[in-house]
Amino acid sequence: MENKKPFVSVIIPAYNAEKHIERCIKSLINQNYPKNKLEIIVINNNSSDSTKSILKKYSVIYKFEGIPGPSAARNKGLKIARGKYILLLDADCVATKNWILNHIKAHQMLFEEDRSYKIVGGGIAGINENYWSMCDDFGSWTNEHPKMPPKKDLFYFPTANMSFSRELIDKHHIYFDKDLKFGEDIDFCNNVKKRNYKIYFEPEAKLFHINRTTVAAFMKHAKNWAISEISLQKKGIINRLDMSNSRLIIHYSKDFLKNITKILINSLKCKRFKIMLYYPWIVLNQFVFFSECYKLITNYKKGIKYEKAL
Repeated sequence: MENKKPFVSVIIPAYNAEKHIERCIKSLINQNYPKNKLEIIVINNNSSDSTKSILKKYSVIYKFEGIPGPSAARNKGLKIARGKYILLLDADCVATKNWILNHIKAHQMLFEEDRSYKIVGGGIAGINENYWSMCDDFGSWTNEHPKMPPKKDLFYFPTANMSFSRELIDKHHIYFDKDLKFGEDIDFCNNVKKRNYKIYFEPEAKLFHINRTTVAAFMKHAKNWAISEISLQKKGIINRLDMSNSRLIIHYSKDFLKNITKILINSLKCKRFKIMLYYPWIVLNQFVFFSECYKLITNYKKGIKYEKAL
């Protein structure tokens, strides 16, 4: 049966990842998957810490990418990957023992049922050291939590836990936009869906994300994600630039209410009742995100670049 398992490539972009990369690599080495059917590709994205020296201790394919940003790093990995399936995770993630196996099982099941599915997203739970990590967990990963049921035909899925068929690269030449530092996963998935392919969520293909441990980092994440609004606007993936400021306020107010309600409902569905201890800060985090989106877009329409707006 092991001979029938497909060869897979795991790609990890690593920027100043000395705190987490070793834990990530060890979780991949210990996978319940044949070692001769697996290659681990780590792209050092111009790190200035000890990431490179740490990686020398492990049998991984090591490459350097000087262009900043996870998109350029992942693209470097995609160009050398040999796997029939490509699996992506971040350096601050720890894979469960059956992570690869469950991704591949999902692809094989979908291949038999509906070959239009080319991307599989897996469950994401948090490794939480303190109160702020728990806020980050509930605020960031509720929709992708392993206790959520499988879901079909998603709009997009985060690259922290994603796999896809090699066909997307070989046949369609779909890569990540190196100019996007945030929202590149939305852009990638949009390019896939434009070709009438679909995205599936398989919660059993789960890993753990090492979450942020300070209120400053938790709120900064919300501001960083708002940057993607401008980038995705310019690419035509979402359209807000033609809205008046009053319409923008109404639009983002509705999205804000929708998001905080969805986070709460999904958490309760998963019987994660502790969300009530963190919910006020999650609401504030979402408010910061949508407020920043509004500010960046209104500034952009005035000719102020988002880098300066921040």
